[in-house]
Amino acid sequence: MDNIKSPSDDAARLFATGHFKQAQAAIQKDLQLFPNCYEVLLLAARIARSNNQAEMALGYLQKAHSLQPETPDHLIINSRILADLGHNQKAVEILQQLLSQHENHVPTYCNLVEVMAQGGDIAGAISKCKMAIWMVPRNAELYTVMARVLCLQSSFKEAETYYQKAIELAPQEWSGYWALADLLLDMGRGEEAEGLLQKAVTLEGGKQWHLYHSLGMALMLQYRTKDAVKAYQQGVDLKPNHSSIYRNLGNAQRELGCFDEANLTYRKGLQVDPNDPLLYALLPLVNKYTDKNHPDLQAISELLHREDLEKNIAMELHFAFGKALDQCKSYDSAFINYQKANKIRYSEQNGSDLSDILDLIKRIKEQFTPVLFKKYQHVGCNDSWPIFVVGMFRSGTSLTEQILASHPQIHGAGERDEMGILCRELPYRLNVDSTFPECVAELNVDVASQVAKSYREDLYRGVDKHILRIVDKLPFNLLYLGVIALIYPNAHIIHCQRHPLDVCLSNYFQNFNGGPKFVQDLEEIAHYYRAYHDLMLYWQEVLPLSIHTVKYEELVANPQHHSRELINKVGLPWDDRCLSPHKTKRAVQTASTWQVRQPIYGSSSYRWRNYEQYLGPIKEILADLLPNLG
Repeated sequence: MDNIKSPSDDAARLFATGHFKQAQAAIQKDLQLFPNCYEVLLLAARIARSNNQAEMALGYLQKAHSLQPETPDHLIINSRILADLGHNQKAVEILQQLLSQHENHVPTYCNLVEVMAQGGDIAGAISKCKMAIWMVPRNAELYTVMARVLCLQSSFKEAETYYQKAIELAPQEWSGYWALADLLLDMGRGEEAEGLLQKAVTLEGGKQWHLYHSLGMALMLQYRTKDAVKAYQQGVDLKPNHSSIYRNLGNAQRELGCFDEANLTYRKGLQVDPNDPLLYALLPLVNKYTDKNHPDLQAISELLHREDLEKNIAMELHFAFGKALDQCKSYDSAFINYQKANKIRYSEQNGSDLSDILDLIKRIKEQFTPVLFKKYQHVGCNDSWPIFVVGMFRSGTSLTEQILASHPQIHGAGERDEMGILCRELPYRLNVDSTFPECVAELNVDVASQVAKSYREDLYRGVDKHILRIVDKLPFNLLYLGVIALIYPNAHIIHCQRHPLDVCLSNYFQNFNGGPKFVQDLEEIAHYYRAYHDLMLYWQEVLPLSIHTVKYEELVANPQHHSRELINKVGLPWDDRCLSPHKTKRAVQTASTWQVRQPIYGSSSYRWRNYEQYLGPIKEILADLLPNLG
């Protein structure tokens, strides 16, 4: 029976679907039945490698070599394991020797290219892959490998072309669609990725949890959180062996306000991988702690004492621990953890972006003058649908949006970056050499109409036609109010304001993934606050449309009065649902997703007093602003 041609279906199926631990149990049975089967030994080596058992894998390969020394398959796997262990040069030598014996052998070429790239020789890997494609021009696997290597040097557009060629050569191979979709996800192109993933699911038969994981991410990019939850759940139902899908499913549930479900999902993920520190970092986002000795917090504390903890993981845990300790009123310990988290991110992010942002604000004030607004007063459209909620991050923008979005004729679109992208693209639309904001001096009716139309199409995509207003609550849109006033002279601008010490501290305490770099330093946040405050005063002076200011402390103290005022300012009749924004069912993709699900409360007002001993430097920076704002 040792002449078996292939290993058992169970082990191969489990391995193919990513269930590596279960596959290892299945392959052990095959090894007992067929200890001298070359194919069984190869699969056993692949499974052992996937379970990070390099020595075991090498043992299987050594036995496979004794059975069929001239067959290249075991040598290819052997080279990849050596590369995993850091022996890249030895791995390259094995693969090059194989090519001298098996000319035009595509698997050897593919693995040689990836090993070279793994060792840092990106240029050499690309050159080798181009040679292989020249020799074997119609092999989809070579194009796929080339695309992966190009991604390593951020040549995403070129990589996309190679992935498309791979699909053209193998249109029935589902993995090609998946690979291109994941690249598009990295590029923020969720709608295109979704189409590719649906095709991949159809071809593959819906057995790969990874496909549903990627599909969920594609739907999240399109702000389709409910659909994303369904996709992630389909992946979870396939019993994945990786906790990442539990993290993303829980995050999507949390954005929908389903905190109990999210908590359960995170804990199920910990059953799959009890050592996933990122899951522990998510628990404080869906739990309210009062005891610093809670088992969750003890687990986080133990993780933070691990010497092998990666810096980015430690950062996530320190942010989470700080939040939980703040809930427990252990303010000194909380601040220390926030401080450690911010120091890690600041050291890893290669500097700050504060000087660039301050320079941009200066140039905006120089460019957008009363003369410019008068010159272009007739280039805009008459639409009154957009509502822009601006201000500092953590100033009450999410609460303000939630109140507005509780009105049946208002849709809350969340933090959208379309306006910023459109403004930065203005030089290309205007065909001028100057950048934003200087390019605005060349604005014309046609381009203004194009920008207004593009923005409307993006924001209204998937929104019910009866909706009369859409809220874009990206705080940084305050940089683009000049353009907004020109293209949408009837837009509604809501400025959220909060006590400067509270808002600076809240920014410092927030784990902004992909946010501005200056928020990792309290003094830099304070300097930005001054610049933001001055810019808003300037806009109030020169902008040819009104700005309605909502002060957070006043809003939470008297929500009925200020909510009515808000709805009146955007030109709609009052609706009592706006008094219960915590009951509104919608996805909230911001850091305030927990807060907006609670009845309006004022406990976050003057929170800075708990940390006053740490705020001396920013008090000096903001000294003249503090008396004016309470």
